[in-house]
Amino acid sequence: VGISNSYRMVLLERIAEIGNMRAMGAQANNVFRLFIYEAGILAILGTSAGLVVAQIAITVIQELTFTGRGPQTMFTVAGSIPASLDLVSVALSSALILIMCLLAAYIPARNAAKLDPAEALRTGT
Repeated sequence: VGISNSYRMVLLERIAEIGNMRAMGAQANNVFRLFIYEAGILAILGTSAGLVVAQIAITVIQELTFTGRGPQTMFTVAGSIPASLDLVSVALSSALILIMCLLAAYIPARNAAKLDPAEALRTGT
């Protein structure tokens, strides 16, 4: 829901720009593809940044050592928490993120493509 609302806000903020593009000859499918490509690029960049942060967090977690007894040692192996990124999990989660972002952007992109150029120029600020 949050991703779809974000793309909806992008559409509302860019109504005049969309009207200008359509008035200068851009086809509806060009506007649609622009929004979908933008969503895909944002998903890829966001996933990449998330993977970098995850790897940093894993490195920090692996450096921590827990000694003694108690609840803090419940998930430890030889005093440290085993954590890693495996390729299958990264690939599946990255694909899922990309698909979800593209699906969330589909309706706002379709609405942007359907905008009448004259109406968009009149109502856009």
